Amino acid sequence: GNNRILRYQRPYEPRDLIQPNFVIGQTNFNSRNPNLGNLAPSAKSLAFVSGSTGVTGALYFDPSGNLWVSDGLNSRVLRYPASALTDTSPNAPEADLVIGQSDFVSTQTVEWGRAESRLLKTAIQIPNSITLDAAGRLFVTDTANRMLVYTPPLRNGMAASRIAGIIVNVQGQPPRPPVNEYTLFGPEGVVAVGNTIFVADSQVHRIVRYDPFDTWPEETQLLPSPPAKAVFGQPDLLSFRANRGNREPSNASFASPTGIYIANDEVFIADTLNHRVLAAPINPTSIGGALRVQGQIGFTYRSPNLVEGREMFLLGSSVQVNFQNIYPGAGIVIDRVSDVPHLYVADTYNNRILAYNDARNVKPGDVADLVIGLDSFCESYDRLWTTTSTRGVCGGVVHIDICADDPHSG
Repeated sequence: GNNRILRYQRPYEPRDLIQPNFVIGQTNFNSRNPNLGNLAPSAKSLAFVSGSTGVTGALYFDPSGNLWVSDGLNSRVLRYPASALTDTSPNAPEADLVIGQSDFVSTQTVEWGRAESRLLKTAIQIPNSITLDAAGRLFVTDTANRMLVYTPPLRNGMAASRIAGIIVNVQGQPPRPPVNEYTLFGPEGVVAVGNTIFVADSQVHRIVRYDPFDTWPEETQLLPSPPAKAVFGQPDLLSFRANRGNREPSNASFASPTGIYIANDEVFIADTLNHRVLAAPINPTSIGGALRVQGQIGFTYRSPNLVEGREMFLLGSSVQVNFQNIYPGAGIVIDRVSDVPHLYVADTYNNRILAYNDARNVKPGDVADLVIGLDSFCESYDRLWTTTSTRGVCGGVVHIDICADDPHSG
């Protein structure tokens, strides 16, 4: 949101305050305008947010210590040499290489809705992620649902050598399934294991593997892109449902995977809509089932903020009623007929009702005694309700869990 990259040096060292000591994209720590307040970009500027439009920037360090950045709203990838990132370097260092534009001041982009524009190799549309393989080839994913490959020697304004993620349907022939081995939908993360490439194909909830670039089939007019050779998170290359179509996730399913990073023969996957990070073994041919999960208490949970039964989500998106924006909130009722006054709270945006046995003894941080509307305390998403459009009526299944001493036991 401040159109900059900050460096925090050795944050684990004991100190009173962790502060950045270097800034890229701005000349000081107090400015925040896109492109340093200028209309055109430069070798010193970045644009992540402008007006109501915003994107995130990907960072990648190559083996030589050079920093690669996806400069989203400028539709380009920049490289900052390692020599420009030293402690003695000035703020707002200059990039020494630009990919996706002919020079540092141009802003050509791609009209992703037009097939012929998506085949354009000289432009990038809002790059998402960056990696280099062992041979020094640059791989960039962008919001035109593509992965572009740039082969050495890398130079300013160069065109991509190949594009992955595009399929061409021939008039008069049956169209291919919309999701298949040639297509990409929302490619976000990209990593290399040697010369093998893995792409987090976010919108179709999968990670796909491409063979090394040298083995890709020749580009043709009908098949401009190479096929992915393996898929992870889905049973096959034609499937696209979140969590393989199941109600709960597992250690081998995803819901919009985005960031992926490799360290010590493991891949760490930001499994966005499951609100978790997975750690799984990886090698040049496959990704195994995740062995660890962060952000949830187990592989079958997916609620935001580790929903346990002690928290509430009472304010969310607005709805229009009589041309006014209304924010549905909580509802409360106390059962005064029972032997003890039971308290019921409509935890609206966690899609459940929390029940407390004795309203007189509820203390801050208490876990509710019952949950109504979901299978357990550790769920919050609305997956039980269906709408009958012909009658305009909603109906659903309600479950009540009476938990043992462990509130997670369900």
